[in-house]
Amino acid sequence: MKAFRMMSVRSYGWLLVVALLAVSASGQPPAPAPAPAAAQPAAQPVAQPALPEPERPYIAEIVGTGVYVRSGPGTAYYFTTKLSSPAKVTVVDHKFTWAQILPPEGSFSWVSKSYVKLDPANPGIGIINGQAVRIWAGSEAVEPMRSTSLQAKLNDGDTVKILGPAEAKGDYYKIVPPASARLWIGREFIKFVSPAPKAAVTLPPRPGSEKPATATTPAPVVPKPAAPGTTPATTPATPGTTPTTPTTPTTPATPPTPEAEKPAPVVEKKEEPSPEKIREKELIAQCRKLAEQVIAELNKPLSEQKYAEYRKSLDAISNDPQAGNAKLFADYYIERIDAYETARDAGKAIQQQDSSLDNVRKGIRKNLADKLAAIPNPGKYILSGIIKESLVYTPRTGQKRYLIVNETGKILGYAIPASKTAEALVAPLLGKTVGLIGKPGPDSKNPMALIEFTGIDELTAKPVEKPAPAKPAEAKPAPAPEQPKPTEAKPAEKPAA
Repeated sequence: MKAFRMMSVRSYGWLLVVALLAVSASGQPPAPAPAPAAAQPAAQPVAQPALPEPERPYIAEIVGTGVYVRSGPGTAYYFTTKLSSPAKVTVVDHKFTWAQILPPEGSFSWVSKSYVKLDPANPGIGIINGQAVRIWAGSEAVEPMRSTSLQAKLNDGDTVKILGPAEAKGDYYKIVPPASARLWIGREFIKFVSPAPKAAVTLPPRPGSEKPATATTPAPVVPKPAAPGTTPATTPATPGTTPTTPTTPTTPATPPTPEAEKPAPVVEKKEEPSPEKIREKELIAQCRKLAEQVIAELNKPLSEQKYAEYRKSLDAISNDPQAGNAKLFADYYIERIDAYETARDAGKAIQQQDSSLDNVRKGIRKNLADKLAAIPNPGKYILSGIIKESLVYTPRTGQKRYLIVNETGKILGYAIPASKTAEALVAPLLGKTVGLIGKPGPDSKNPMALIEFTGIDELTAKPVEKPAPAKPAEAKPAPAPEQPKPTEAKPAEKPAA
């Protein structure tokens, strides 16, 4: 390090000697040595101002290959065509990260054939027959009846140009997009090229609106003559005066133009928006506010949703002759309201049906409970009587049942075992007086009671509600159960129809 410092001192000494010799040879002091580079401050990066968005409309070039052109500002909308660099499009508006463009070459739209009358004098030309006929954005990837992006509404007498054979695509005509049709493309896939002539995107005048003012060429600026007595910028020297320094003769210069003869600078006036444009922006702002209110209404319960007020406001915007693009916005949300109201009405109808069905179910349950409550409580046994095999309900008919009759042979009800264990208890008790343990159930095949028994007990005597008197008569044998056997074939036991 010390050796380096010594070498630096020696180097500066030699430089000093050389500088003194130069001064002595020229007689003028040498120019000051430039400051070391390290002493100069480092250059600071200058923040570039953000470039303003280009004034619309403008011409833009596609950046990329196979870029989708969509029917609306979002990837949820279906694509209508594809473009690749260096194709160019005309951009008329921006919406967030999307650019609204005029339909490029190859675009088309759909219109229902039922609203178009072909012009025999002009092949390929159709005449609209109806009011507010809807025109849909077309795509080869989407069927006409599934195209949901509304582009315009035409009225009676408007004309459309039909593409391809008139009989193609069933119930829809493939037509050239109308003048008010718009499509969308992502702004990251385009770059500004140049301003576009506004005449290329001017919509045709709507009924009842004034015609747009015709652009006039500004009158040329005529330079004013010089005022008398004006002194030119250079005045010759006064005779008799002696110049202080000798002048070298030069070529005479062109006399300067008087100040009064210079043309006045042209100040570009910023074009103010027309009243129609101002009105259109106001209506678009109203549409956005109404859209927020409609969405808020949609989040309410079905019984509380009300759209009449919003629809009335949107109808007024749609019918305004100066609505412009706000008409498309209003028509879209009118269609949404129609769908919401249909869903709401359907939901209310379903709720009413559910309520009616619930009332019917409650009535059925109450009726069953009343009938069950009307059945006297038999105590331990739900039904008692003489048990026999049914001659109608047999295994051959699909279900085996047992008859419960009284001493006179009158059928008291039917019984079925709840399990194989309960069924095994019946065989030794046939023809005897028994008591059934179980629960009653409805019988769809017969109006008689149907008992599903889980247990069966043999009764030695007929059960009575009051205690029998203590007489020897209690020991009398019960009548033979087989005696009323022929009564089973009586017409009272009939199969269900």
